[in-house]
This record gives sequence, structure tokens and C-alpha cells, in this order.
Amino acid sequence: MKIRFIEMRRLLLTFLASLLGISTASCAKYGTLEAEYGCPEADFDFSGYVTDRGGNPIEGIEVKHTYRTDTTDETGYYHIPKHVDFPSSEFPVTFRDVDGEEHGAYRDTTAKVKVNHNEYRGGDDNWYEGTLTKEVNMTLEPKTDK
Repeated sequence: MKIRFIEMRRLLLTFLASLLGISTASCAKYGTLEAEYGCPEADFDFSGYVTDRGGNPIEGIEVKHTYRTDTTDETGYYHIPKHVDFPSSEFPVTFRDVDGEEHGAYRDTTAKVKVNHNEYRGGDDNWYEGTLTKEVNMTLEPKTDK
């Protein structure tokens, strides 16, 4: 009788837990329920070149991904080194002319960089997705007076 009561109590608690959205599948698989805290993350490393319509490099363009920025050098090259962010399938990278007329005046542009999940390397099949290294080249349009 006592065993039947314990079994009924276990089933009732399992049912109540499932109503609250608590899964007990890991208990059956591993014998214990381990809590895992965190947020998915990945390392990102962006670089590339910024040019005008003629293919000429543009110096002095601020390139921004989330809170990281770099400014293009005389070859139009920028590099936003490895940093941690939330993994996604699309990322905005903003290109902004910050030096005025010094190297020409160009329109600010935001590129939406598409990413396939298989482009991440070295993940741990857990919260860490791995490293994404991506080259993002941009051709900027000149500002026109209207």
C-alpha cells in the first residue's frame, strides 16, 4: 500500500510540474535534474573593406557592430576583433562617415549580414555557439545635395 501511495504521489508531482512547464525528461535520462543557467553566446570577428562606386578605398568611415566600432584606414580596411554577443541569423553592421568632407562625403548605410548556423565554428553543443569570422565589404554611395 505504501509503495502504491509513493508511486501515485510521484505521478501527481510529475503532472503538476508539467503543467508549470518543468520538464522531467532529463531526470529519466541522467537520473538527476541539473539546472543550467546562462544565455546563448558566440564570439564574433568582423573585418572587411569599404570602397566607393569606383572601387577606391574610403578612409575615415566608422564601422559598428553592436557596441564595438572601428574606423577604416587609408586602404579602407576595418577590423572589429573578437567579442561576445548573442548568436543570431542576421546582424546589422553600420557604416557611418565620421570625418565629414575630409575623404569625401558618403551616405550612412546599415548592412544586414546573413549568417547560417553552420558558419559558427568550435561550439560546445551547449550555450556556446562558437566563433563566427565574417568578412563584410561595403560600397558606399556619395552624399548628394538636394
